Amino acid sequence: ALTMARLCKEVNPSCRVIVGGAHVSVEFDEIIRKYDFIDAAVKGEGEHIMPELVKRIRGNLPLEGLPGVAYRLSDKIFRSERSSIENLDSLAYPAYHLVDMERYFWLMRKYFSRTAYQFPGWERGVSVITSRGCPYNCVFCSIHLHMGKKWRAHSSEYVLKHIAYLVKNYTIKYLHFEDDNLSFDAKRFERILDGMLAHTWPVRWDTPNGVRIDTFDETILKKCKESGCAFLTFGIESGVQRVLDNVIEKRLSLQKAEGVLRKVKKIGIDSRAFFMLGLPGETKKEIQASISYALKIMWEYDCFGGFSMAVPLLGTKLYDVCEDKGYFYLEPTLENIASSYLTHGIIRTEEFNPDFLLMMIRYFEKKSTYLLFLIFLRKVLQDFSLVKFIFGNMFRTHPQHWPRIYY
Repeated sequence: ALTMARLCKEVNPSCRVIVGGAHVSVEFDEIIRKYDFIDAAVKGEGEHIMPELVKRIRGNLPLEGLPGVAYRLSDKIFRSERSSIENLDSLAYPAYHLVDMERYFWLMRKYFSRTAYQFPGWERGVSVITSRGCPYNCVFCSIHLHMGKKWRAHSSEYVLKHIAYLVKNYTIKYLHFEDDNLSFDAKRFERILDGMLAHTWPVRWDTPNGVRIDTFDETILKKCKESGCAFLTFGIESGVQRVLDNVIEKRLSLQKAEGVLRKVKKIGIDSRAFFMLGLPGETKKEIQASISYALKIMWEYDCFGGFSMAVPLLGTKLYDVCEDKGYFYLEPTLENIASSYLTHGIIRTEEFNPDFLLMMIRYFEKKSTYLLFLIFLRKVLQDFSLVKFIFGNMFRTHPQHWPRIYY
């Protein structure tokens, strides 16, 4: 984004460059002080403020008093705060008509045809966000700085009309619910599921951004299954209760989480889980125990987890702890932070360093690959019809027609 902003100014020095988004909302006026090719920054949600900002720029009107905007004037920086949008239903749908949607779907088909992680309808899928903000206090999360701690949501009626619009106008077949806390209001979430069931749309859906596992019960899970849920991703984060309570401050009960996973498997919904390692206050033994836990729920509940290294995003409590205690192994530049969660950690404590964390992730990947094979073998042996289908077809047809099995 910074490179693009710089290029815009080089090509046309008289143009106005405006930036926004999560990172900008944290730095806000500081980002204008750092980079003279940026003229203004928008903090938080931009739906209301951007039209007014553009109107003033086009009319050569002063930006003074415009809420949620920081700007440069005569080498001085001015800023003003703003409040969040309370009534999300007052917002229009995203401007799909300004996007070549068929080109978008074509690119989806081209990309997903190369992966094993295909679900029917993915080639005509779109992402939707039905709520904003999160009231919880996880130390690694920066959503509070961008969308606030107060949870706000579109009504279930709005969400269902939005889905109906997408089905009617773009023949979508898949939805990715990208909310930070989709199921926080369980009754609202259930009304959305009831509406999807009532309309019988040929649409499948998932939650790739993760949901809180302790907001689900058996009734909700059954409706998830019936309404076309392809998979649920749960943010479990750690397999050690002390780390969840005192280090991450997530306040999630692992016992309750396993109870939900048991129901998920019984009902027949695919599930995944996010885990992280390398947080200040976590010990080597706890990191190893967390990996063992992720392998355990994979074997017992078919919940396929994945690990990443903790990333100290600017403005979070995790970042402040690392800065105060000198835990930054690498300087927390934009580039280092952006690429650190899988390839090279930037946190080093008295207990661990990035090399140890990377070794643990590789260990988990190796063990989980072996475990996936055993789970697949177990599934084949338990399902005689699947055994008959696989081997029957192998001996009756030419090898080029043998089925490709993905689990």
